[in-house]
Amino acid sequence: MVFLHHVKASKRAEYERWFAEVWAPALRAVAEKRPSARRQLMAERDLRPMQATESGDHIYAYLYDPWVTDPGASKRGFPDALLIEAGRSAEDAKMQADVYRSLVVRDEGYMFVQKQF
Repeated sequence: MVFLHHVKASKRAEYERWFAEVWAPALRAVAEKRPSARRQLMAERDLRPMQATESGDHIYAYLYDPWVTDPGASKRGFPDALLIEAGRSAEDAKMQADVYRSLVVRDEGYMFVQKQF
């Protein structure tokens, strides 16, 4: 699984700060509670862009190999549900989700399978 976050250059520092101060600690907190989330976190690789795209966006890539199907994950929505599971109040999770949405121009997710060529 690959997730791509397109971030405007003017929001790049704020996005990285939000990721380090809000999202990464939430991921670790949930991984402490749920073995499937722990396996998912161990399979994650975070890739930071070296340059902007032609449109000026910076694309952050998050690779999960292998993708761990997580039966304990909430279907309530990203990123709110994980923030709540990590211990934030619903109100704070919504506020942080709004911050995330103000920083990311577009987010995408793609599933791949490995193939021998």
